Amino acid sequence: MVRNTLWCSPGFHPWTVAFIIYINDFPNSVNLETTLFADDTTLIKSDESLQALELNVNQNLKLANDWFTANKLTLNVGKTKVMLFSHRVVTEPTNFTINNIKIEQVGEAYKEKFTKFLGFHLDENLSWTVDIPY
Repeated sequence: MVRNTLWCSPGFHPWTVAFIIYINDFPNSVNLETTLFADDTTLIKSDESLQALELNVNQNLKLANDWFTANKLTLNVGKTKVMLFSHRVVTEPTNFTINNIKIEQVGEAYKEKFTKFLGFHLDENLSWTVDIPY
């Protein structure tokens, strides 16, 4: 007789493992560097020009949104943020969108000065001053 036993630690839910397996297919749907952690997804792209960056990222955001829709998931545009890192000051307005909804930009010149990434406060200068006062 063969008996299968599954032991789950307190707070563990089998759907968590199913979600992780499910979402691991996502990076294949976009042409951007992708970081996945639990239910957070970060897309990273670099380019020489802001216009080329916007075009490429917007095309990939459409691909990402299509993947989420096809897999019966929702991309929360309200929680989606864009942050630019550059050696020069970027003063041109940006137009990153999902379903024609503009994505909020984060940085010194905007309402939100930083965003959280894996529990750390990240600003456009990579200064870490919020987490490590000096």
